[in-house]
Amino acid sequence: MSLKPNYSSRSRSEKVAEECARIDGKGEIARYSCWGAVLHVLYLKNVISKPKFDSLNQATEPSKFKDLFPEGCPLVRSSTELLNVPRGSILGFFKKRDGNDFLAHAMIYVGRGEAYGLNNGAIGGSGAWQKMRLTSNATAIWGAPLSFSYEEVGRPGSRIPVELRYRDIDDMNTPGCVIM
Repeated sequence: MSLKPNYSSRSRSEKVAEECARIDGKGEIARYSCWGAVLHVLYLKNVISKPKFDSLNQATEPSKFKDLFPEGCPLVRSSTELLNVPRGSILGFFKKRDGNDFLAHAMIYVGRGEAYGLNNGAIGGSGAWQKMRLTSNATAIWGAPLSFSYEEVGRPGSRIPVELRYRDIDDMNTPGCVIM
């Protein structure tokens, strides 16, 4: 009888979360935007195809981000809710622009209030691929409302409120999803 764990039974989201820790932050991922880095990890773990990676990585308008964050993605309003986000989920930090939600930053949630991302300076981190404890970079008390602010590019010291939403990648094969 083998005592080795059955890794094939792990969900895609668990595999994505584990991949984040293995990535060399000075390697290929360093050339991407925050959004591109998230897409790169999803591509490495076969969550999205190469053509979809290429298409989404070149997206600049908000409508393109809806492929990963369609209407109805859950809002994270407290640190308790953050702790309940499934590992491996994609996190989106959304700001309002001309009355519409606009993806300002993206990361991958790895559990325990932590997420990996690239170019995290606008939310209090560094530019490198890094794991951040999101609850320490937010205005939050455990169980209380969770809010983030984002520093706009080209406007040092400016802070605008953003909403945190997530997408469980294990739910990406549902009808209407255009991720693949």
